[in-house]
Amino acid sequence: MKTHLLLIVAILIVSCTQKTEKEYYSHEVSEKISKELIQQFSHKYYPLPPPPISHSGIYMKVKGDSICKTDILNLHYVYSSLHSNAEKGTLEDFIYNAINQKTIFDSGLYFYPNECFTLTDSITQYYNRYSFDSFLDRYCKKQPDDTYHFKNNMEKEMPTISYYLYLNDYDVNQDCVSGYHIIHKSVF
Repeated sequence: MKTHLLLIVAILIVSCTQKTEKEYYSHEVSEKISKELIQQFSHKYYPLPPPPISHSGIYMKVKGDSICKTDILNLHYVYSSLHSNAEKGTLEDFIYNAINQKTIFDSGLYFYPNECFTLTDSITQYYNRYSFDSFLDRYCKKQPDDTYHFKNNMEKEMPTISYYLYLNDYDVNQDCVSGYHIIHKSVF
């Protein structure tokens, strides 16, 4: 009887501690992005202006523990440059896997190497240990218009902080006039 009870407890512990893959962005988001891209590139002779979502920063995992910042148009370029249909799959699935960090890309597919970085350990540890609200308060200051700016002297840490903001549905854009980085809820 004790053996059965211990076996049941062990099974419960193992089943409760198995990791599940996190979904940062839903299938609806990847569907919306793929529809906008298909519409954008379907006008062969009179291309449409890029949709607003196309310039939103996204982050891709790259071999070698690197993260690369890109945008939707570049992600579409990466998708188009894949040679086999097995690699491609549907555009929607490709985007879903990319924005949810489920695909690790070959660094040769990425053409903005200055936008690649490795995560700063101390920031990653803080992010994993505390709530996102605490993370946001530690590294960003709230503005009256419900946007945020990075706190002072964060230049070296900004790529890692921006990555974790992205994972929590925030977008970071630089204001050309003021020079500030404006952090707001994502357009996704």
